[in-house]
Amino acid sequence: LSTKNDIIHVTFKRNQNVVSQISKISAKIQWDNEEIFFVNQGSGEITVILDKKNKQLLEGCNQYTTEYTKNLAILSLKESFQLEGRDIPGLYAYFINQIARKGINIIELVSTLSQLTFVVSENDITRAYEVINEKVIIFVSNWLVF
Repeated sequence: LSTKNDIIHVTFKRNQNVVSQISKISAKIQWDNEEIFFVNQGSGEITVILDKKNKQLLEGCNQYTTEYTKNLAILSLKESFQLEGRDIPGLYAYFINQIARKGINIIELVSTLSQLTFVVSENDITRAYEVINEKVIIFVSNWLVF
């Protein structure tokens, strides 16, 4: 598990200008410093999640902003126990449910083959970490029994 604060979540109307601007940002991200840059595209909008310090990278898209949320944090669950989450029915639902039961709102959810990342309010990150940390241990223990 890992966490990171000072994250922003911005949604833009999808158009060629926004797509072009966002495609240039990746080259400016300091991946070696574990900077955050997630992009989620829908048919009419594009959502970007990134470190607050890199907000200026989005300036060319400001006129198309439909939503901007600051004071966020991410909690990333990396599958260090070598499970492929996509092969375990209900794995993501299990963790989402555990967070929701604590009254924590999930702003965004990002997944890759080996990582599940929750975007939550900075005010909720400690509680989210505690519940997921506890539930990972329980889940892995129960899964290994089968």
